[in-house]
This record gives sequence, structure tokens and C-alpha cells, in this order.
Amino acid sequence: MDLFKTLFGLKAAEVRRTCVVMPFIVKGVLEDFGIKRLTRGRLYGAGNSSFCTVLHTRMGPAFTGDAVLYLDATPCRNIVLFGTCGLLSSAGGLKIGTLVSPSRCYAQESFTGLLTGAPSPRIPVFPDPRFRQSLLSAAGRGVVKDAVGLSVGSLKLQEGKKDGWLSQGIRVVDLECAAFFAAAARIGRKAAALLVITDLVEEKPFYADLEKNQLSLSIRQASHIICEFIKEKRNV
Repeated sequence: MDLFKTLFGLKAAEVRRTCVVMPFIVKGVLEDFGIKRLTRGRLYGAGNSSFCTVLHTRMGPAFTGDAVLYLDATPCRNIVLFGTCGLLSSAGGLKIGTLVSPSRCYAQESFTGLLTGAPSPRIPVFPDPRFRQSLLSAAGRGVVKDAVGLSVGSLKLQEGKKDGWLSQGIRVVDLECAAFFAAAARIGRKAAALLVITDLVEEKPFYADLEKNQLSLSIRQASHIICEFIKEKRNV
């Protein structure tokens, strides 16, 4: 059995040098990458363009982390996480629609730990610094902001915790980034993340009526940045 093809719908040898990992797919983004549709495996979707492979992993640290670990058996050497995050505080110039690339990320992914009050994590995981800086440079000065991230195991249980997290210097929260960085480091691949801020925790939560047009523009801006970055840096 070809395990990779079973899971992803694509043979391992067909994976490009650079992969873009997306926990969910927004309408129109695949076309930005030159992909008409994804093939489906048991767990994931995958598609090749002329310059990268796009993987649809579904939301959550386990799905995303496992997908990255499976890339160990492929020609992939560079991985970009393209996702979304929530903002803990609008102070400091960040807002809904801002593009951020975490320079480090903490993990509090256990639902049970959040529920029972486990201590906040103190050891971060990191992207590849040179690969990330190359992505920021490709976007243009100031287009993508730095932010310290925290990956959490529950959207519901993040409520009421933002003050403590802000005191640790954490600015944004998501579900996958820490697992993504940790898995990429485990298999020795260069990794960086580009996230779109889509909500303001507690004040404008993910289920509220948000500025969909602005978010759509930000997401498409992020996809264009990633596409151009990969095309320019194919041999990074």
C-alpha cells in the first residue's frame, strides 16, 4: 500500500520542493496557486501547481502536525503554513485583517489542560528564522507584522484567559501553528507561517458578524504574497 497516496491522494514522489499547508480552504485561493481542485485521500486533500504543492489538512494541531510529519517521505524541503488567528488585544497596531508571521509560538493544545487550569507553557517553538525572514522580505517592509503566538486546544476555553496570555507577551492565538513548527523541526524542514487575523478574542469573536469583504481581501493578499515568495525563492 502507498501510505502517502492513501492519506493525501497524491504520490509522495510527486510532492514539490515547497508545500503550502492550509487547515481550511477559502474560496478563490486555490486558483491563486494555479490549482483547479484537490485530490482527496483518506485524511487530506492535495494538489500540485507548477511551483508548489498545496495540502488541505483540516483544522487542529493533530491533523496539521501529522500532515507535516508525513512530508518526511517526500521531496518537500520548505513548508509555509497559511492560516488564520485570533487577536488578544488591538493595542500595538494589530487589527482584524492584519497579516502576521509568528516569530515564536507557545503550545497549550490540550483541551483537558485548558479545562482543568494547567499552567501556561513557557518553552516556545520557532519557525526557521532565515526562511521566515525571506518570506517577510518578499512581502515588503511592514506588510506582515511580527507576533508571538499561542496555539490552543479550544476556541471556547480561550475566553477569560487573554489577560494572562497578554502578560506573557502573547498577541495572537490559533490552533495549529505550534504543532506545525514542532513537526517541521522534527523532520528537518524549513518552515514559516503567514496568518490572517480574523477575530478579536471576546470583543469580536470568530462567530460574530465580521467584515467579510476586508477579510477576503486580506486572505487573497496573503495568498498572493506566498505565491510570489515561492516563485522567487524556489531554491531556498
